Amino acid sequence: MLERSEAVSALSWGNENHIKLYATAAKDRLPLREMLRIWSQRSQGRSAVKLGIYGFTCIFLAVGVLTSQTWPSILFFQILLGLAYAHGLELTHEALHHNMFERNIYNRIAGFLTGAPMFVSYTHYRFQHLHHHRFIGTDKDKELFDYDPKSLRNPVTFVLRALNLWRVPRFFTTLFEMWRGHYPEVLTTDTRRRDVLIEYSLIGGVFTAAVLVTVIGITDIFLLLWFIPWLVFGEAFHFIIELPEHLGCDKSKRDILLNTRTYRTNSVYCYIINGNNYHIEHHLYPYVAVQNLPSLSAYLEAKGQKPVPSTLAAFREVVQGQKYDGRE
Repeated sequence: MLERSEAVSALSWGNENHIKLYATAAKDRLPLREMLRIWSQRSQGRSAVKLGIYGFTCIFLAVGVLTSQTWPSILFFQILLGLAYAHGLELTHEALHHNMFERNIYNRIAGFLTGAPMFVSYTHYRFQHLHHHRFIGTDKDKELFDYDPKSLRNPVTFVLRALNLWRVPRFFTTLFEMWRGHYPEVLTTDTRRRDVLIEYSLIGGVFTAAVLVTVIGITDIFLLLWFIPWLVFGEAFHFIIELPEHLGCDKSKRDILLNTRTYRTNSVYCYIINGNNYHIEHHLYPYVAVQNLPSLSAYLEAKGQKPVPSTLAAFREVVQGQKYDGRE
């Protein structure tokens, strides 16, 4: 039998061999409640490193854009910068569950800074997403990034939805409505409304100023480093990241095992999407830290819950589910 210290090590770091050994040889040593307590412990140092890598990556790619001499190389760095922005929004998702830092203010700062390049308010995303967790599988379920299956059944509407061309007008429509005192339903307290109005106003103000200095010809830096990477590439990358979470699953059921999908993927893609492939685990236990989701997944697999075997298989299920929906 494994010693308790070995079990804790396996649970905390997610080493694949240790996890399998723990799941098969010591699964009865610790009750699930105790394992969840261990798995839910935040790693503030790890969170700081992830944010540092995100920031360094954005700066490095921005320098690549500005120093490149040819359009193909500029475009290459802009594509990667768009992917970095999409990755940042997955960090926002981690922060909104307060899984990054012990103090909520630090989660909000991290979530705001990583969400703003994708034109996302941390507070709005947080409470709309928590609403999604509460009501998934019901008619009340609605995400901030909601994908209507009917809009994805042909290539044209699929591409339009991926590009999310109405992202900017929808943002400002929401902002103007909030200025008039009309807030999204999930923002039920004065504190939430104050926070979301501040965030929307800051993001909208910076965007407006960036558009103005671009249009009148003062600088094209915002066009090169923000508008193109975000609107042309970042939105599409985020769309692809989000697709396998629930699409093609049976969202008419409350059972997380039926309306949500977990799939295996390689370590690089798992890092880019910040563990988003472990989505069943996340919905079952949303306060489990991202780095411990592989451990939880191994535990569930030992109990008989098999993940989709690959990223390709997950997207195949999405497509098959869409075809099935289309015949109904």
